[in-house]
Amino acid sequence: MHADTNYICAGQSVQLGSAAMAGKLPLTDPAYSNYTWTALNLQGSPVSGYFQGGNTTGFSPVVFPVQTTRYLLSANTIFGCTDTASVVVYVKGIQPEISSVSLLNPILCINQTSALSPAITAPPFVPAPVAWTYNWSPGIGLSDSTAALPVLSFAGQSAINYTLIVNNGGCYDTSEVAITFVADDVTVSATASPGPVCIGQSIHLSATATGPGSVGSSFNWISGERILSATDSVTIAYPSASGLASYVMQVTTAQGCIVRDTVLVTIAGVQPFLQDFPSGGLVLCSNQTSQVFAVVNSDSSISNPDFSYSWSPGFGLSDSTIANPEIFLDGQTDVLYTLTVSNGGCIDTAQLHVVFVPAIDVVASASVRGGGNLLEMCLGDTIDLLANLTPAGIQNAEYGWAGTGIFDAASSQTYAVPDQTGYQNYVITATVGVNCFDRDTVKVRILGVRPEIEELTATPNPACFGEITSLKA
Repeated sequence: MHADTNYICAGQSVQLGSAAMAGKLPLTDPAYSNYTWTALNLQGSPVSGYFQGGNTTGFSPVVFPVQTTRYLLSANTIFGCTDTASVVVYVKGIQPEISSVSLLNPILCINQTSALSPAITAPPFVPAPVAWTYNWSPGIGLSDSTAALPVLSFAGQSAINYTLIVNNGGCYDTSEVAITFVADDVTVSATASPGPVCIGQSIHLSATATGPGSVGSSFNWISGERILSATDSVTIAYPSASGLASYVMQVTTAQGCIVRDTVLVTIAGVQPFLQDFPSGGLVLCSNQTSQVFAVVNSDSSISNPDFSYSWSPGFGLSDSTIANPEIFLDGQTDVLYTLTVSNGGCIDTAQLHVVFVPAIDVVASASVRGGGNLLEMCLGDTIDLLANLTPAGIQNAEYGWAGTGIFDAASSQTYAVPDQTGYQNYVITATVGVNCFDRDTVKVRILGVRPEIEELTATPNPACFGEITSLKA
Protein backbone atom coordinates (compact mmCIF):
# COMPACT_ATOMS: atom_id res chain seq x y z
CA MET A 1 0.00 0.00 0.00
CA HIS A 2 1.03 3.58 -0.47
CA ALA A 3 -0.12 7.22 -0.32
CA ASP A 4 0.80 9.89 -2.86
CA THR A 5 2.32 11.81 0.07
CA ASN A 6 2.73 10.67 3.66
CA TYR A 7 3.15 14.12 5.28
CA ILE A 8 0.31 16.60 4.84
CA CYS A 9 -1.47 19.47 6.58
CA ALA A 10 -4.93 18.99 8.02
CA GLY A 11 -7.28 20.22 5.36
CA GLN A 12 -5.22 18.87 2.47
CA SER A 13 -6.15 15.71 0.55
CA VAL A 14 -4.14 12.56 -0.11
CA GLN A 15 -4.92 9.65 -2.43
CA LEU A 16 -4.38 6.14 -1.14
CA GLY A 17 -3.23 3.32 -3.43
CA SER A 18 -3.00 -0.47 -3.28
CA ALA A 19 -1.27 -3.18 -5.36
CA ALA A 20 -0.59 -6.91 -5.10
CA MET A 21 2.81 -8.12 -3.99
CA ALA A 22 5.23 -9.43 -6.58
CA GLY A 23 4.32 -12.89 -7.82
CA LYS A 24 0.79 -12.65 -6.38
CA LEU A 25 -2.58 -12.38 -8.07
CA PRO A 26 -3.45 -8.79 -9.06
CA LEU A 27 -6.07 -7.17 -6.85
CA THR A 28 -8.41 -7.01 -9.81
CA ASP A 29 -8.50 -10.81 -10.01
CA PRO A 30 -12.01 -12.27 -9.41
CA ALA A 31 -10.56 -14.28 -6.56
CA TYR A 32 -10.56 -11.12 -4.42
CA SER A 33 -13.73 -9.62 -2.91
CA ASN A 34 -14.96 -7.31 -0.15
CA TYR A 35 -12.33 -4.57 -0.14
CA THR A 36 -12.77 -2.43 2.99
CA TRP A 37 -10.78 0.58 4.24
CA THR A 38 -10.61 1.32 7.97
CA ALA A 39 -9.11 4.42 9.65
CA LEU A 40 -7.21 4.00 12.94
CA ASN A 41 -5.11 6.26 15.14
CA LEU A 42 -1.60 5.18 16.04
CA GLN A 43 -2.95 3.49 19.17
CA GLY A 44 -5.19 1.30 17.00
CA SER A 45 -8.52 2.90 17.90
CA PRO A 46 -10.99 3.62 15.08
CA VAL A 47 -11.21 7.27 13.97
CA SER A 48 -12.94 9.13 11.21
CA GLY A 49 -10.86 8.82 8.06
CA TYR A 50 -12.74 11.57 6.21
CA PHE A 51 -13.07 9.58 2.98
CA GLN A 52 -14.12 11.67 0.02
CA GLY A 53 -17.71 10.86 -0.80
CA GLY A 54 -17.74 8.38 2.07
CA ASN A 55 -16.14 5.77 -0.23
CA THR A 56 -14.35 3.09 1.84
CA THR A 57 -14.43 0.24 -0.70
CA GLY A 58 -12.44 1.46 -3.72
CA PHE A 59 -8.85 0.71 -4.65
CA SER A 60 -7.67 4.36 -4.47
CA PRO A 61 -9.88 6.52 -2.21
CA VAL A 62 -9.15 10.21 -1.50
CA VAL A 63 -9.00 11.15 2.18
CA PHE A 64 -8.77 14.38 4.20
CA PRO A 65 -7.36 13.37 7.60
CA VAL A 66 -7.26 15.93 10.41
CA GLN A 67 -4.84 13.90 12.52
CA THR A 68 -2.14 11.30 11.88
CA THR A 69 -4.09 8.25 10.68
CA ARG A 70 -3.33 4.63 9.77
CA TYR A 71 -5.45 3.46 6.82
CA LEU A 72 -5.99 -0.32 6.83
CA LEU A 73 -7.20 -2.19 3.72
CA SER A 74 -8.81 -5.62 4.20
CA ALA A 75 -9.66 -8.01 1.34
CA ASN A 76 -11.21 -11.50 1.25
CA THR A 77 -10.64 -14.27 -1.30
CA ILE A 78 -12.97 -16.92 -2.62
CA PHE A 79 -10.78 -19.44 -0.82
CA GLY A 80 -11.78 -18.03 2.58
CA CYS A 81 -8.54 -16.16 3.16
CA THR A 82 -8.23 -12.57 4.39
CA ASP A 83 -5.33 -10.27 3.72
CA THR A 84 -4.59 -6.82 5.17
CA ALA A 85 -2.15 -4.01 4.57
CA SER A 86 -1.86 -0.46 5.91
CA VAL A 87 -0.27 2.90 5.31
CA VAL A 88 0.22 5.81 7.73
CA VAL A 89 -0.56 9.39 6.68
CA TYR A 90 1.15 11.85 9.00
CA VAL A 91 -0.62 15.16 9.69
CA LYS A 92 2.11 17.58 10.65
CA GLY A 93 -0.14 20.55 11.35
CA ILE A 94 -3.34 22.40 10.50
CA GLN A 95 -3.57 24.37 7.29
CA PRO A 96 -4.68 27.98 7.97
CA GLU A 97 -6.47 30.19 5.47
CA ILE A 98 -6.18 33.98 5.84
CA SER A 99 -9.21 35.49 4.14
CA SER A 100 -8.43 39.11 5.04
CA VAL A 101 -6.49 41.50 7.27
CA SER A 102 -8.55 44.48 8.36
CA LEU A 103 -8.18 47.62 10.44
CA LEU A 104 -10.17 50.78 11.05
CA ASN A 105 -8.61 52.60 8.12
CA PRO A 106 -5.52 51.92 5.96
CA ILE A 107 -4.55 55.57 6.49
CA LEU A 108 -3.25 56.47 9.97
CA CYS A 109 -2.46 59.87 11.44
CA ILE A 110 0.53 60.54 13.65
CA ASN A 111 -1.29 60.14 16.96
CA GLN A 112 -3.66 57.39 15.85
CA THR A 113 -3.52 53.69 16.64
CA SER A 114 -5.46 50.77 15.21
CA ALA A 115 -5.45 47.01 15.74
CA LEU A 116 -4.61 44.79 12.78
CA SER A 117 -7.25 42.07 12.66
CA PRO A 118 -6.72 38.98 10.48
CA ALA A 119 -9.62 36.67 9.61
CA ILE A 120 -8.32 33.07 9.80
CA THR A 121 -10.24 29.87 9.22
CA ALA A 122 -9.27 26.25 9.82
CA PRO A 123 -10.35 23.27 7.68
CA PRO A 124 -13.73 21.69 8.38
CA PHE A 125 -13.90 19.11 11.16
CA VAL A 126 -10.83 20.54 12.91
CA PRO A 127 -11.80 21.17 16.54
CA ALA A 128 -11.35 24.70 17.85
CA PRO A 129 -9.37 26.44 19.14
CA VAL A 130 -6.30 26.07 16.95
CA ALA A 131 -2.91 27.15 18.33
CA TRP A 132 -1.81 29.40 15.48
CA THR A 133 1.49 31.24 15.58
CA TYR A 134 1.77 34.70 14.05
CA ASN A 135 4.63 36.61 12.50
CA TRP A 136 4.21 40.16 11.21
CA SER A 137 6.95 41.63 9.06
CA PRO A 138 8.34 44.24 9.29
CA GLY A 139 7.75 44.79 13.01
CA ILE A 140 8.12 48.58 12.89
CA GLY A 141 5.17 50.43 14.41
CA LEU A 142 3.63 47.24 15.84
CA SER A 143 3.01 46.66 19.53
CA ASP A 144 3.97 42.96 19.12
CA SER A 145 5.01 41.36 15.84
CA THR A 146 3.97 37.90 17.13
CA ALA A 147 0.50 38.85 18.39
CA ALA A 148 -2.74 37.89 16.68
CA LEU A 149 -4.07 41.46 16.97
CA PRO A 150 -1.10 43.82 17.21
CA VAL A 151 -1.73 47.54 17.66
CA LEU A 152 -0.33 49.66 14.87
CA SER A 153 0.84 53.24 15.41
CA PHE A 154 2.65 55.89 13.37
CA ALA A 155 5.91 54.38 12.13
CA GLY A 156 7.57 57.50 10.75
CA GLN A 157 7.26 56.33 7.16
CA SER A 158 4.87 57.30 4.41
CA ALA A 159 3.74 53.73 3.61
CA ILE A 160 4.50 50.17 4.71
CA ASN A 161 3.39 46.79 3.36
CA TYR A 162 2.97 44.41 6.28
CA THR A 163 3.17 40.65 5.67
CA LEU A 164 1.49 38.19 8.02
CA ILE A 165 2.50 34.53 8.24
CA VAL A 166 0.16 32.24 10.18
CA ASN A 167 1.63 28.82 11.02
CA ASN A 168 0.71 25.57 12.70
CA GLY A 169 3.20 22.70 12.64
CA GLY A 170 4.78 23.87 9.41
CA CYS A 171 1.46 24.49 7.69
CA TYR A 172 1.13 28.18 6.89
CA ASP A 173 -0.58 30.89 4.88
CA THR A 174 0.45 34.48 4.15
CA SER A 175 -1.33 37.77 3.51
CA GLU A 176 -0.36 41.41 3.05
CA VAL A 177 -1.88 44.74 4.00
CA ALA A 178 -0.70 48.19 2.89
CA ILE A 179 -0.75 51.07 5.40
CA THR A 180 -0.31 54.76 4.60
CA PHE A 181 0.88 57.10 7.36
CA VAL A 182 0.03 60.81 7.44
CA ALA A 183 2.05 63.16 9.63
CA ASP A 184 -1.07 64.98 10.87
CA ASP A 185 -1.97 65.35 14.54
CA VAL A 186 -5.76 65.04 15.06
CA THR A 187 -7.61 64.56 18.34
CA VAL A 188 -11.36 63.91 18.55
CA SER A 189 -13.40 64.53 21.70
CA ALA A 190 -17.07 63.52 22.01
CA THR A 191 -19.33 64.62 24.88
CA ALA A 192 -22.96 64.06 25.86
CA SER A 193 -25.28 65.82 28.28
CA PRO A 194 -27.16 65.38 30.46
CA GLY A 195 -26.56 62.00 31.98
CA PRO A 196 -28.18 59.81 33.04
CA VAL A 197 -31.26 60.43 30.87
CA CYS A 198 -34.59 58.71 30.32
CA ILE A 199 -36.34 57.36 27.25
CA GLY A 200 -38.48 60.26 26.10
CA GLN A 201 -35.80 62.82 26.89
CA SER A 202 -33.10 64.08 24.55
CA ILE A 203 -29.32 63.77 24.67
CA HIS A 204 -27.22 66.68 23.46
CA LEU A 205 -24.21 65.30 21.58
CA SER A 206 -21.16 67.37 20.74
CA ALA A 207 -17.83 66.53 19.10
CA THR A 208 -14.71 68.52 18.30
CA ALA A 209 -11.63 67.76 16.21
CA THR A 210 -8.42 69.60 17.05
CA GLY A 211 -4.88 69.57 15.75
CA PRO A 212 -3.08 70.70 12.58
CA GLY A 213 -4.70 67.97 10.49
CA SER A 214 -8.28 68.68 11.59
CA VAL A 215 -8.97 71.45 9.05
CA GLY A 216 -11.52 70.29 6.50
CA SER A 217 -12.55 67.22 8.48
CA SER A 218 -16.01 65.67 8.16
CA PHE A 219 -18.06 64.40 11.10
CA ASN A 220 -20.30 61.37 11.38
CA TRP A 221 -21.99 59.77 14.39
CA ILE A 222 -21.68 56.12 13.35
CA SER A 223 -23.11 54.48 16.47
CA GLY A 224 -26.14 55.36 18.56
CA GLU A 225 -29.88 55.28 17.93
CA ARG A 226 -32.28 57.96 16.75
CA ILE A 227 -29.70 60.68 16.11
CA LEU A 228 -31.36 63.75 14.66
CA SER A 229 -28.53 64.64 12.25
CA ALA A 230 -25.66 62.15 12.22
CA THR A 231 -23.36 64.30 10.08
CA ASP A 232 -23.45 67.34 12.38
CA SER A 233 -20.81 67.67 15.08
CA VAL A 234 -23.48 69.04 17.44
CA THR A 235 -26.82 67.24 17.38
CA ILE A 236 -29.52 65.59 19.47
CA ALA A 237 -30.31 61.91 20.07
CA TYR A 238 -33.47 60.31 21.42
CA PRO A 239 -32.71 56.97 23.12
CA SER A 240 -35.29 54.18 23.00
CA ALA A 241 -33.68 51.43 25.11
CA SER A 242 -32.60 51.31 28.74
CA GLY A 243 -29.03 50.51 29.69
CA LEU A 244 -25.68 51.92 28.61
CA ALA A 245 -25.87 53.70 25.24
CA SER A 246 -22.73 54.15 23.16
CA TYR A 247 -22.40 57.10 20.79
CA VAL A 248 -19.36 56.98 18.50
CA MET A 249 -18.11 60.01 16.59
CA GLN A 250 -16.00 59.27 13.53
CA VAL A 251 -13.98 62.11 12.04
CA THR A 252 -12.44 61.75 8.59
CA THR A 253 -9.65 64.23 7.90
CA ALA A 254 -8.90 65.84 4.57
CA GLN A 255 -5.92 63.45 4.27
CA GLY A 256 -8.16 60.40 4.78
CA CYS A 257 -7.37 59.61 8.42
CA ILE A 258 -10.26 58.21 10.43
CA VAL A 259 -10.24 59.13 14.13
CA ARG A 260 -12.95 58.10 16.58
CA ASP A 261 -14.08 58.85 20.09
CA THR A 262 -16.85 57.23 22.11
CA VAL A 263 -19.11 58.69 24.78
CA LEU A 264 -21.27 56.49 27.01
CA VAL A 265 -24.64 57.58 28.40
CA THR A 266 -26.70 55.74 31.00
CA ILE A 267 -30.37 55.41 30.01
CA ALA A 268 -32.10 55.01 33.36
CA GLY A 269 -35.56 53.97 32.18
CA VAL A 270 -38.74 55.26 30.54
CA GLN A 271 -39.71 58.84 31.34
CA PRO A 272 -43.38 59.07 32.39
CA PHE A 273 -45.32 62.18 31.37
CA LEU A 274 -48.12 62.54 33.91
CA GLN A 275 -50.98 64.82 32.94
CA ASP A 276 -51.98 67.40 35.54
CA PHE A 277 -55.17 66.82 37.47
CA PRO A 278 -57.94 69.48 37.16
CA SER A 279 -56.88 72.71 38.85
CA GLY A 280 -60.09 72.80 40.89
CA GLY A 281 -59.38 69.39 42.34
CA LEU A 282 -62.03 66.87 43.31
CA VAL A 283 -64.98 67.54 45.63
CA LEU A 284 -66.45 64.67 47.65
CA CYS A 285 -69.65 64.88 49.64
CA SER A 286 -70.59 62.79 52.64
CA ASN A 287 -70.77 59.03 51.90
CA GLN A 288 -69.54 59.60 48.36
CA THR A 289 -66.85 57.51 46.60
CA SER A 290 -65.09 58.65 43.45
CA GLN A 291 -62.46 57.01 41.25
CA VAL A 292 -59.41 58.98 40.16
CA PHE A 293 -57.98 58.44 36.67
CA ALA A 294 -54.30 59.21 36.17
CA VAL A 295 -53.25 59.69 32.54
CA VAL A 296 -49.60 58.82 31.85
CA ASN A 297 -47.91 59.11 28.46
CA SER A 298 -44.47 57.97 27.31
CA ASP A 299 -42.19 57.98 24.29
CA SER A 300 -43.93 56.59 21.20
CA SER A 301 -41.18 53.98 20.75
CA ILE A 302 -42.23 52.24 23.98
CA SER A 303 -45.41 50.18 24.14
CA ASN A 304 -46.96 49.39 27.53
CA PRO A 305 -44.11 50.60 29.77
CA ASP A 306 -44.01 49.08 33.24
CA PHE A 307 -44.70 52.13 35.41
CA SER A 308 -44.89 52.06 39.20
CA TYR A 309 -47.44 54.23 41.04
CA SER A 310 -47.28 55.64 44.54
CA TRP A 311 -49.91 57.92 46.14
CA SER A 312 -49.04 59.88 49.25
CA PRO A 313 -50.65 60.02 51.74
CA GLY A 314 -52.33 56.66 51.32
CA PHE A 315 -55.36 57.05 53.61
CA GLY A 316 -58.79 57.21 52.02
CA LEU A 317 -57.54 55.28 48.95
CA SER A 318 -58.61 51.80 47.88
CA ASP A 319 -54.99 51.11 46.77
CA SER A 320 -52.11 53.58 46.93
CA THR A 321 -50.03 51.65 44.34
CA ILE A 322 -52.34 51.75 41.29
CA ALA A 323 -53.05 54.45 38.72
CA ASN A 324 -56.81 54.69 39.30
CA PRO A 325 -57.72 54.19 42.97
CA GLU A 326 -61.09 54.96 44.53
CA ILE A 327 -61.26 57.73 47.15
CA PHE A 328 -63.58 57.80 50.18
CA LEU A 329 -63.09 60.63 52.69
CA ASP A 330 -66.20 60.57 54.85
CA GLY A 331 -65.48 62.70 57.90
CA GLN A 332 -62.02 63.71 56.66
CA THR A 333 -60.71 67.18 56.02
CA ASP A 334 -59.29 68.36 52.70
CA VAL A 335 -56.37 66.24 51.45
CA LEU A 336 -53.59 67.10 49.00
CA TYR A 337 -52.51 63.87 47.32
CA THR A 338 -49.20 63.51 45.45
CA LEU A 339 -48.93 60.82 42.77
CA THR A 340 -45.42 59.67 41.81
CA VAL A 341 -45.03 57.62 38.62
CA SER A 342 -41.67 55.96 38.02
CA ASN A 343 -39.73 53.58 35.79
CA GLY A 344 -36.13 52.88 36.68
CA GLY A 345 -34.76 56.21 37.83
CA CYS A 346 -37.25 58.24 35.78
CA ILE A 347 -40.13 59.90 37.64
CA ASP A 348 -42.91 62.43 37.26
CA THR A 349 -45.34 63.77 39.85
CA ALA A 350 -48.72 65.49 39.97
CA GLN A 351 -50.92 66.69 42.81
CA LEU A 352 -54.65 66.26 43.34
CA HIS A 353 -56.54 68.44 45.82
CA VAL A 354 -59.51 66.55 47.26
CA VAL A 355 -62.06 68.73 49.07
CA PHE A 356 -64.41 67.01 51.52
CA VAL A 357 -67.80 68.72 51.85
CA PRO A 358 -70.23 67.26 54.41
CA ALA A 359 -73.12 68.88 52.47
CA ILE A 360 -73.72 71.82 50.15
CA ASP A 361 -76.58 74.30 50.30
CA VAL A 362 -77.75 76.53 47.47
CA VAL A 363 -80.17 79.44 47.96
CA ALA A 364 -81.94 81.04 45.01
CA SER A 365 -82.96 84.70 45.09
CA ALA A 366 -84.68 86.93 42.55
CA SER A 367 -85.47 90.62 42.12
CA VAL A 368 -87.41 92.64 39.59
CA ARG A 369 -85.06 94.84 37.66
CA GLY A 370 -85.98 98.46 38.25
CA GLY A 371 -87.89 97.57 41.42
CA GLY A 372 -91.20 95.86 41.95
CA ASN A 373 -93.00 92.96 43.60
CA LEU A 374 -92.11 89.43 42.43
CA LEU A 375 -95.78 88.47 42.78
CA GLU A 376 -97.07 91.44 40.77
CA MET A 377 -94.99 91.35 37.61
CA CYS A 378 -95.99 91.88 34.04
CA LEU A 379 -94.89 90.24 30.82
CA GLY A 380 -91.73 91.94 29.59
CA ASP A 381 -90.33 92.67 33.04
CA THR A 382 -86.78 91.40 33.74
CA ILE A 383 -85.95 89.21 36.73
CA ASP A 384 -82.39 89.11 38.08
CA LEU A 385 -81.57 85.61 39.39
CA LEU A 386 -78.79 84.77 41.87
CA ALA A 387 -77.60 81.46 43.40
CA ASN A 388 -75.56 81.49 46.62
CA LEU A 389 -73.63 78.28 47.46
CA THR A 390 -72.33 77.32 50.89
CA PRO A 391 -69.78 76.50 52.06
CA ALA A 392 -68.16 79.35 50.17
CA GLY A 393 -65.05 78.94 48.05
CA ILE A 394 -65.93 75.61 46.42
CA GLN A 395 -64.41 75.47 42.96
CA ASN A 396 -65.76 73.77 39.84
CA ALA A 397 -69.37 73.97 41.01
CA GLU A 398 -71.86 73.60 38.17
CA TYR A 399 -75.17 75.48 38.03
CA GLY A 400 -78.36 74.85 36.13
CA TRP A 401 -81.43 77.13 36.10
CA ALA A 402 -84.82 75.87 34.95
CA GLY A 403 -87.66 78.22 33.99
CA THR A 404 -88.92 80.35 31.09
CA GLY A 405 -86.98 83.10 29.35
CA ILE A 406 -83.62 82.47 31.09
CA PHE A 407 -80.67 84.16 29.39
CA ASP A 408 -77.80 81.92 30.67
CA ALA A 409 -79.02 78.82 32.51
CA ALA A 410 -75.48 77.62 33.44
CA SER A 411 -74.44 80.73 35.37
CA SER A 412 -74.89 81.30 39.08
CA GLN A 413 -75.94 84.89 38.32
CA THR A 414 -78.20 85.54 35.34
CA TYR A 415 -81.56 87.05 34.38
CA ALA A 416 -84.86 85.99 32.83
CA VAL A 417 -87.67 87.67 30.88
CA PRO A 418 -90.86 85.66 31.54
CA ASP A 419 -93.01 84.97 28.49
CA GLN A 420 -96.04 83.37 30.20
CA THR A 421 -98.61 84.67 32.67
CA GLY A 422 -99.41 83.06 35.99
CA TYR A 423 -97.14 81.63 38.63
CA GLN A 424 -93.66 80.68 37.40
CA ASN A 425 -90.97 78.67 39.26
CA TYR A 426 -87.27 79.30 38.71
CA VAL A 427 -85.28 76.33 40.02
CA ILE A 428 -81.52 76.35 40.57
CA THR A 429 -79.55 73.08 40.84
CA ALA A 430 -75.96 73.29 42.09
CA THR A 431 -73.70 70.26 41.52
CA VAL A 432 -70.24 69.63 42.92
CA GLY A 433 -68.33 66.53 42.00
CA VAL A 434 -70.41 63.57 40.85
CA ASN A 435 -73.41 63.20 43.16
CA CYS A 436 -73.07 66.19 45.46
CA PHE A 437 -75.94 68.57 44.64
CA ASP A 438 -78.71 70.78 46.10
CA ARG A 439 -81.74 72.63 44.70
CA ASP A 440 -83.75 75.73 45.56
CA THR A 441 -86.76 77.46 44.00
CA VAL A 442 -87.92 81.05 43.73
CA LYS A 443 -91.54 81.76 42.68
CA VAL A 444 -92.83 84.75 40.70
CA ARG A 445 -96.31 85.79 39.48
CA ILE A 446 -96.94 87.30 36.06
CA LEU A 447 -100.21 89.23 36.07
CA GLY A 448 -100.45 90.16 32.42
CA VAL A 449 -99.22 92.62 29.86
CA ARG A 450 -98.09 95.92 31.27
CA PRO A 451 -99.84 98.75 29.32
CA GLU A 452 -97.69 101.41 27.75
CA ILE A 453 -99.18 104.90 27.06
CA GLU A 454 -97.46 106.21 24.02
CA GLU A 455 -99.27 109.65 23.90
CA LEU A 456 -101.94 111.56 25.90
CA THR A 457 -103.76 114.52 24.23
CA ALA A 458 -106.39 117.08 25.37
CA THR A 459 -108.77 119.03 23.09
CA PRO A 460 -108.97 121.96 23.28
CA ASN A 461 -105.63 122.64 24.83
CA PRO A 462 -105.25 125.06 26.41
CA ALA A 463 -108.87 125.47 27.64
CA CYS A 464 -110.72 128.15 29.63
CA PHE A 465 -112.19 127.69 33.05
CA GLY A 466 -115.54 125.94 32.75
CA GLU A 467 -114.81 124.73 29.21
CA ILE A 468 -115.20 121.03 28.45
CA THR A 469 -111.96 119.29 27.39
CA SER A 470 -111.71 115.86 25.67
CA LEU A 471 -108.81 113.59 26.74
CA LYS A 472 -107.40 110.87 24.44
CA ALA A 473 -104.73 108.28 25.15
